[in-house]
Amino acid sequence: MVQAVSIAVQLDACTVSGISKPASEKQPRPLDVFYGIPFARAQRFERPAPATLPNRLDATKPADTCPGLTSFSENEDCLRLNITRPARTTTDVVGWPVLVFIHGGAFNFGTALERNMESTVSWSEKPIVAVSVTYRLGVLGFPAAPGEEGRKAYNLGLRDQAAALQWVVEHIGAFGGDGANMTVVGASAGGHSFQAGHLLLSPSPPPFHKAILESGSPTARLVLSPAHPQTAAQFAFLLQDTRCSSFADLNALPLRTLLDGAAQVWNQGDLAVQWPFQPVVDGDGGVIPDLPVRLWEQRLADGRAAKMCVMTGFCSHEGISFVPISANTNADFREFFTTLLPSLSTADLAAMEALYPDPATDPSSPYVHENRKQGRQFRRLAAAYGDFAYIAPVLHTAHVLSAAGARVYVYEYAEPSGPHQTAEHGAQSLAMERHASLSNARPGLAETAAMLHGFVTTFVSSPDGDLGDLWPAFVGSGSPGAVGEGKILVFGAPDRGGSRLVPVQPRVLEAAEMQRMRFWWDRMELAQGMGQMATR
Repeated sequence: MVQAVSIAVQLDACTVSGISKPASEKQPRPLDVFYGIPFARAQRFERPAPATLPNRLDATKPADTCPGLTSFSENEDCLRLNITRPARTTTDVVGWPVLVFIHGGAFNFGTALERNMESTVSWSEKPIVAVSVTYRLGVLGFPAAPGEEGRKAYNLGLRDQAAALQWVVEHIGAFGGDGANMTVVGASAGGHSFQAGHLLLSPSPPPFHKAILESGSPTARLVLSPAHPQTAAQFAFLLQDTRCSSFADLNALPLRTLLDGAAQVWNQGDLAVQWPFQPVVDGDGGVIPDLPVRLWEQRLADGRAAKMCVMTGFCSHEGISFVPISANTNADFREFFTTLLPSLSTADLAAMEALYPDPATDPSSPYVHENRKQGRQFRRLAAAYGDFAYIAPVLHTAHVLSAAGARVYVYEYAEPSGPHQTAEHGAQSLAMERHASLSNARPGLAETAAMLHGFVTTFVSSPDGDLGDLWPAFVGSGSPGAVGEGKILVFGAPDRGGSRLVPVQPRVLEAAEMQRMRFWWDRMELAQGMGQMATR
């Protein structure tokens, strides 16, 4: 068996030692990998500060993850990045395109290594450099104490991401990358995030011009104010559980005590998908200075939106992993949404019920099912929540950018998998990286993964993200020369017999589908800031 060997890169005064991995059946091209390079220094509830590197840095083994709800790491100074590149030779031309991956996990879970960048880079037809970054999670990354005492700590995890991207711009050249040709890839929360999502809306131009948003958008889920009743109540519960009287007291707690208290807050809101420790609207001078929907208007007005190139998409059944399987009555359906979005009016609820027909009273409802282990309303609720939290925000991003004149590509990932045999949230991940486990999976899946991965790496490699005739650009209503509501590419849908997956096929957004999207687009303010519409 061929063993990995050491390789070194000079980074200013620091010699960084990584490992060179030979080609294999799973990874057809040799790679150089560097793990756990510090890009910033983190102290509890402080903004990221510059990191000081030693004279020699061992980057041959994965570093600690950032502490989170499912992480046992005790290291709060956890801001690290990993770099994967094609194995270098003395004749290589430097200046390879750069892909920066920001992981998901509801801002409370996840690691930088959850996406297999080695597979991504090794299977790419053209050389690219991949970077995956950590950022602070949960209460350490997204504390939201109301009032002035907590203001400096708002959106720390998003600031960590900003520090990581700045590090890449300044230093990736030492590893053969071109910091001026960067594509940011965000999965789920990584797509909602500041760098892959919210930075599109920031007042300052971002250090990238291409983004891939996987089931993510800056308008997705809830982006509340620290003063919102839900956010304030969750912080009060944290203080109560940890027996603290103020935000300052949390700074003195042992890490495990703080994380245990945060876990109790999470458990309290999980069933209603009222997740704590999320990005917040932090006002003037902040990371998210206004409601995301208003920031979109500003970016359209200043013309910056037209300069972006975005690939974005969703899984066919985004909501099925998150809603209670026991939902059985229309009252359960209504209660879920009135808890999640208290400002929904009676008219809103009636309109929503019409858009998502009740399977108990309408035999033609697409949510009728015979699975006795699931409540009668489960699939209806899953569809509505998936639209609200993921699909409508993704398509909103596509429509807004397309209308501004930007190049946009939209996908749907449809491969049935998981406990419900549906394309659930996150189902696209293995295909995106062309994971080796898919080579012997169901018929058509390897081809699906090869096709999707090929589009992604071609997008990254292209200076302007142009996929030419391979993938028709999305054209939404309101776009220049718009016809219809835009084509999307569907990856991995079963064929008519259900025995084989179709790697890729185009489809057009249907009228009923667009009605559901517009329902949520018209009410985005209910999930932002203080949760109130400007005009009702």
